[in-house]
Amino acid sequence: MVTPGADLGKSARKWHGLTIKIIAPALHDTRLKQTTGMITPGTNRDKSVNAVSIIGLHDHPYVVTGRLAGVISIQAATKYIAGHSDAVIGTITARTEALFRRIKDTTMAFGDVAAPDTSYLALRGLRSMAARLRQQQTAGLQIAGWLRGRPEVKRVLYPALPGDPGHAIWKRDFTGACSLFSIVLHTGDEAAVARMVDAYRYFKIGASWGGFESLVIPAYPAQLRTAVPWTDPGFVLRYHVGLEAPEDLRADLEEGFERLRQALC
Repeated sequence: MVTPGADLGKSARKWHGLTIKIIAPALHDTRLKQTTGMITPGTNRDKSVNAVSIIGLHDHPYVVTGRLAGVISIQAATKYIAGHSDAVIGTITARTEALFRRIKDTTMAFGDVAAPDTSYLALRGLRSMAARLRQQQTAGLQIAGWLRGRPEVKRVLYPALPGDPGHAIWKRDFTGACSLFSIVLHTGDEAAVARMVDAYRYFKIGASWGGFESLVIPAYPAQLRTAVPWTDPGFVLRYHVGLEAPEDLRADLEEGFERLRQALC
């Protein structure tokens, strides 16, 4: 959890008696409790948040198994649900009607409501979400597997990929995957990596994901990680594989690696 999320967590603890804990993904097994009400991704920058009920997880609810179906699910519908990079909207889903009413009353009191046109765009995206997720999972696995074999790449960080350290947990808890993953390069030369990334034809610079287009953005996990410190000196890039033809994306990446090689010479 990052600020202002940590501040919100402290407020939730104060107002509703919630407890919060930031842990590494590998510890999900041992930390899930009967009282666990919410699972959320993130890293904690605020050392004062120290409690037990919110643990870190990152994937789309469409592919989460019943084992991880919590009491409350909070999702960024901006991404795969809307699916077209043209809306900003979130969802809160509650297991019971009574809990849903409490949440709705609170959000209404704060004035947190989605605009009608934005809601329409999200409903439109839901109609094609299953087909898009299947296509993007297939393409994501293809591209991630290809990247794993590249000499420029030290590691591919994608739990859905067989051989990934988190694959067993992913296989147990999920029925599918999205197309978001990261790679760790052998080089840490930021200027050389910039030459590679800036001239991509299909992978645009972008911080969100879940839309139709492929995206890439530099990542700096050492500045954010607290549960498990990040010590790898290799440069990290986060990719989102969109709906373009996988062979076109591979060609774009291959041209980028050639630019990287020339920059490092």
